[in-house]
Amino acid sequence: MQLALSARTRVRSLALLCTFANSRRAAPLTPRMLWLGMCTRIGTRRMRRHAFLRLVMPPAALLGVDRDALAERLAPLFGHDLGEQLPIIMKQLKAMRAYDAPRRLGNWPACRRWW
Repeated sequence: MQLALSARTRVRSLALLCTFANSRRAAPLTPRMLWLGMCTRIGTRRMRRHAFLRLVMPPAALLGVDRDALAERLAPLFGHDLGEQLPIIMKQLKAMRAYDAPRRLGNWPACRRWW
């Protein structure tokens, strides 16, 4: 998204998946999000894995699911054990919280209907 906004002549088309233009709208800091975020950092590794799953998965997707097995299956997709907090994660979250592109996206005719 940033490349498309910064170098429009270099981007012919763009497909964005699992992204947002403004994190405050996409993932507001609610008491639930703060609690789950804290739970991904404290407790046993198993407890942190389960908290991470609750943070990234819709509640219905976790009903009747073996969360230990799910965490194990998802670990390769995330590139690490879900019970680990990599040092870079807090920096990524801070950058995502600061990113705000809706005003700039409004200059694109195709995007106006979303903002």
